[in-house]
Amino acid sequence: MRSEQQQVVFLAWQDPASRAWFPIGRLSCEGGEHYRFVYTRGFLRAREAAGLAPLIGFPEVEQIYESSELFPLFKNRIMSRQREDYSSYLERMALPEAPSPLSLLARSAGRRTTDSFEIFPYPLVRGEQGDLRFRVDFFVHGIRHMPKEAAARAGELAPGARLYLVSDWQNPEDPQAVAVRTEDKVLLGYVPRYYGEDLERLRQVRAPARVEVLQVNLPPAPVQQRLLVRLDAPWAARTAPLSSDVYQPLADAPPAALAG
Repeated sequence: MRSEQQQVVFLAWQDPASRAWFPIGRLSCEGGEHYRFVYTRGFLRAREAAGLAPLIGFPEVEQIYESSELFPLFKNRIMSRQREDYSSYLERMALPEAPSPLSLLARSAGRRTTDSFEIFPYPLVRGEQGDLRFRVDFFVHGIRHMPKEAAARAGELAPGARLYLVSDWQNPEDPQAVAVRTEDKVLLGYVPRYYGEDLERLRQVRAPARVEVLQVNLPPAPVQQRLLVRLDAPWAARTAPLSSDVYQPLADAPPAALAG
């Protein structure tokens, strides 16, 4: 499968009290050397609901920040190439030898134990035939919260195995939640929460979505990095994915770019 270098990612923050997640910013890169960060309207919701203050290094919420180097907030979320386990880390992420910083952030989610941020990729890309695709690679979420059989079944899967999406509209925490199951109907976990609205749009137009296993990482890899999958579907909607209000920039930033 062709591997795109990620050009746009979003930053989300979790309120420690309510456990609610808010998309609060967008980071993009042009030409591999020009970075741009802008707050989104989700930051305003997080500030109103949970008192989130502007981030260190980004004090003005209606400003576009630009740099020839990756901003420290994001750079500190990437494993150093000097670490002895860097090569094995790339193998676990199923990334090439020299991935772009945004590709690393998109795949790893940029999580740290010291804060409540995570990073997720913009999913619209150009397919090999030039068509627009909703394509996102992600580690299946929530495996550690599923019955033990889920992690065991995930470990038995082979690259290329077909998986299926299941709407979990009765989920009290997220009515747009979408679960991932095997062909024999074992629930494994969830698609990242940010794509639920767009997956519902794809379902309504009966888009032929395909989910398949890219890689399985057995222990001692952490369970949250156990099952890497790809979700791919044609995108024919008039509006782009992640088009709801919380993803819209507070400053007049250019629209999200396409990979490929």
